[in-house]
Amino acid sequence: MTCGDVRTVSGYDLRAGDCFGRTPSEARLLPEVLAVPCGQAHHGEVVGLADLGDAVAGNRADRAKKAEADCSALLRGYPAAGQDLPVTAGIDFLLPRGNSVVVRTQTKVVCAVVDDGPGWTRSLHETGAAAESAG
Repeated sequence: MTCGDVRTVSGYDLRAGDCFGRTPSEARLLPEVLAVPCGQAHHGEVVGLADLGDAVAGNRADRAKKAEADCSALLRGYPAAGQDLPVTAGIDFLLPRGNSVVVRTQTKVVCAVVDDGPGWTRSLHETGAAAESAG
């Protein structure tokens, strides 16, 4: 995303390090989100993509359980040294679309940390010095 570029994008096109949601009400992954430069106030940041693997063949609860576990693992390793998550932050994920009851070939899940509290104005993945120079 280009610096200063705020626009609506598909949540499925987001990748690790992408930031979204300018207000607390936008602190969730949806099929369409408002992408925001990480140096601006935001309430969500993608921590990576997880693969449902064989869980894609299960029911929605099975897929959600696997997505939550895998996204939580990605989140644990995501913040840079010295970066703390906001105390009000949580994990959110966007399950794949395009699967039918019979054919389930889409297995990628978009994982993000979201905050419906104050949010933040830097990438959680940047070190303190890099975050300061970006803002």
